[in-house]
Amino acid sequence: MNVNTLNHRAIDPGETTMPQIQSLDLIVPEAWEGPSGEIHVNVISAATSSYGAPIVSGITSMILAVAELLDDGGAAPPAELTWSFDDALLTSERFSVDVSGDIADAAGMAFAVRVGERRIGQGTMRFGALDLADELHQPPTALSPGRTLLDGDRELYDWWLSRSCPQASPAPSGVVPWPMLVSLAGGLISKVEFVGIDHDDLLNRAMVWRFHRPVALGDTLRCHITTTTERISKSRPDMGVWTGAVLLVSQRDDDVVATVQWTLMFTAA
Repeated sequence: MNVNTLNHRAIDPGETTMPQIQSLDLIVPEAWEGPSGEIHVNVISAATSSYGAPIVSGITSMILAVAELLDDGGAAPPAELTWSFDDALLTSERFSVDVSGDIADAAGMAFAVRVGERRIGQGTMRFGALDLADELHQPPTALSPGRTLLDGDRELYDWWLSRSCPQASPAPSGVVPWPMLVSLAGGLISKVEFVGIDHDDLLNRAMVWRFHRPVALGDTLRCHITTTTERISKSRPDMGVWTGAVLLVSQRDDDVVATVQWTLMFTAA
């Protein structure tokens, strides 16, 4: 299977309504993203928060939107995926997906997740070959621990999508669905201290993924993290911004399987 070769249904610009978020959408992705905190899984704690209900991981909402749009469980990655995390999605909410661009010719598409007029996130996918020669390979600031993706991971992922997006066709056997890589990278970088400024919570703000090749089950992956900038916000001194490059690397042969330009917000300690 070649990277960036997608078989999917044609999508006309328009809007697709998603089913209501289920409790398993909060719990299952933790297998790769790691523990997500009380605000995501504890109904009582979340009820007393500013949100009033548990919130869904931003990466999870993006994954569900893509699965709904493409009727695809992640067989082959796009060449490039961009996404901005704009607001929280609550478990009590239904959301819709606004689509622009024609993907029938494999050129690309833009899409946004919304609850009414409130935008939860927006992004683009580009298909076809990309020139990856200029990808960053600087000495990393930090290295994450490794994680081997096994048959059990794939079975859990397929079970989750079969219930949350039953129309999505599963990826071929033996491969890691690319959305699982996005979740995994989020979990791996959360296990490492790479922000030099004293801080508490880290929050996703934006990311640009470029996928180099598919990943087989049995591969052990880790993240090489390189800081580009980190600063305290001038307008909000209680918040900071971190930007950097993340390489998702297979330990089998130190092969880079994906690169990410990542932007995180953090609360200053």
